[in-house]
This record gives sequence, structure tokens and C-alpha cells, in this order.
Amino acid sequence: MPLEKYLTKIKIEGSTALTLGVFDGVHIGHQHLLSQLIRQAKEESLSSIVITFTSHPKTVLGCQNQVLMITTVEDRLRLLKEQGTNLVLPLPFDQDIAQLSAEEFIDQVKKLLKMRVLVLGPNAVIGRNCGGDSNTLRSLSNKMDFEFVTIPPVKIDSEMVSSSRIRQALIKGDIRYANKMLGRFFSISGPVIKNRGLGRTFGLPTANIKYDPSLVLPANGVYASLTHLKGQTYSSITNIGERPTFKLEGRTVEVHIFNFQEEIYSEMLKIDIIERIREERKFPNTDMLYEQISRDIIQAKEIINRISD
Repeated sequence: MPLEKYLTKIKIEGSTALTLGVFDGVHIGHQHLLSQLIRQAKEESLSSIVITFTSHPKTVLGCQNQVLMITTVEDRLRLLKEQGTNLVLPLPFDQDIAQLSAEEFIDQVKKLLKMRVLVLGPNAVIGRNCGGDSNTLRSLSNKMDFEFVTIPPVKIDSEMVSSSRIRQALIKGDIRYANKMLGRFFSISGPVIKNRGLGRTFGLPTANIKYDPSLVLPANGVYASLTHLKGQTYSSITNIGERPTFKLEGRTVEVHIFNFQEEIYSEMLKIDIIERIREERKFPNTDMLYEQISRDIIQAKEIINRISD
């Protein structure tokens, strides 16, 4: 029983209503589904459980080399717990689980987690070769004595909100649309690392962030941002890119925090990306770059003031 090694230690009081998936980003579609799961569980006096796969099935199954994720597993677990379900269970998606048919998977979940209700979105599938679509699961619910509930999708501008659409929006630099689908600001977290200190040479010190390469980054460019450090929030401007004016190699995330002079090497920063100001471009010299950054900062402050009103 492949699920047994992961779920046998879970102590369940009574029967449960359950949903499962990757839930990358925990966007407004996921939030709506979870609110419906909680409502259904309360109506039937059940415990509400979320199973989140810690690795993306497409990566494990070789459908693509790597799916760049929106959130780390740790952030995803935190965001899921904040939705108010009784239990959030991280579950590795491995080859053993991938080989289970929909009926085998459901059978094990029923036994191990006392599942009485399964709540899923309209396009969710379970089991080997994606064999457990909504029609199959409805048939299994009759055969295996559980209730199957499908939740309609959440749409923005007639398009279904999804993790893949958020990734596409980020890659295009459409941070407004990505944030709208997330229901919050997209964020980048990581420790501050030493770099060349080029910003200090013209009075604009920056903190360079060691970001997680398994996560998706927005398109190269300059963004208005909010930076969280030691429980405080600061207005800032963030550059994502390759700094072509300095002819350096490698992609970086660097943030200039307004009216801030402290040394913060090795400190953890969380940067909320609010709005894209412009694309990254090469300037003929550092004087012209400085002039443009000064204009960028004015625009960033206007954007931050607008969202604060």
C-alpha cells in the first residue's frame, strides 16, 4: 500500500472531507475550493483535510523537465493552513503513487484517512495515466460509498484561474494579472548575499537576494515592491535581470530599500512584487542609468502610495 508509509501516523478523529492536489500558489481558485471543503465538512460534522503533493506530478512523470513553482513547499503549507482546514498533509508524489489507479488511490485514502467526502475542482484527475476524471470519480463514489463534490472554477476576465496561468503571467511580466489571480502580491524570499556593491558607487545600495532556482521569477525588469525584514515592512524598488549596463553574467534579484542604510548580509528578506515599472535595458553609461533609476524610484513611490491609500 504505497500511501501507507506516508499516512499511517496520521491520527484522525472521525470521518473526513478531503481534497488533494498540488495547490501551487494557493491562488483564489484554490481558496474558493478550500472554503467549500470547510463548509461541506462543517455541514456533515467531518474533519477537513488537504493533501498537497510536495513535488509536481508533471516533473515526476517526465511530462516536462521541471515545473518552476510559484511557492516553496514551506510557503504553500503555511498558506494552506491559513485557509482554516483542520489538517494539511504534505505527500511526496513518487513513482509508486503514480502507478496507482484512481480506484486504488481512493481505496487507500478511504481506509487511511476515513474519507467520506471528496471535493475537487472541475478539471482535477486522479490515478495512473490521469484515468480518474470527474466521470470516473463519480462512478467510483457510487461503487465505493463516498460523496464526490466538484467545485466550479473561479474566473477572471472569462479565463479560469490556474497555477499555469499565473506562471505564464509572471514570465511575461504581467505582475498585475498574476497578483489578481493569487489574491495577494507575488513574493520572492531569500537571504541577502554579498555582491559587487555596484549600487553603492552612485548612492543607491542594493541587497542581492539568493533566490530559489526551482521557483518561477517574473520577467526581467524594474518593479515597485515592499520588502519585509525582521517584522518590518519597507517601501522599495526591485530589479530582476542580468544588469546589462555592467556586462555581468547571471540573473539576479536585487532590491533598493528606500531610506535604509543598515548592513543586512545573511538576513532573510521577503519581497512583495507590486507592479512592473519598465523592462530591463542597457544604458550607454552609469550616469544615464542613475538618472533612469531616480525616475523609477519616483514612480515606485507613487505606486506604493496609491496602494496604501
